[in-house]
Amino acid sequence: VLKYFTIALDTPVTVQARPLGLTATALSDSVVLVAGTWVSDRTADGKLTSSGPLRMTAVMQKRGNQWTVVQFHNSRQPAPPAAAPQAPASR
Repeated sequence: VLKYFTIALDTPVTVQARPLGLTATALSDSVVLVAGTWVSDRTADGKLTSSGPLRMTAVMQKRGNQWTVVQFHNSRQPAPPAAAPQAPASR
């Protein structure tokens, strides 16, 4: 995991995450579920590209005095299904 993120983030490219909507739900005094959508903006060679919307869920657990990520999921939000073709109007 460390190698993956080191390669992914060790570049001179500027990346900014923009949340579109987030919710946090306390499941107990020490467990919180975070869910929402976000977009990432990358600037490389003066060119801005965006990806998303992406959906994300994370479960955070307080262990001692530290909050720790115990589950994380991130994926592209599926495109809505294409509209069904309309039948020609009868005369």
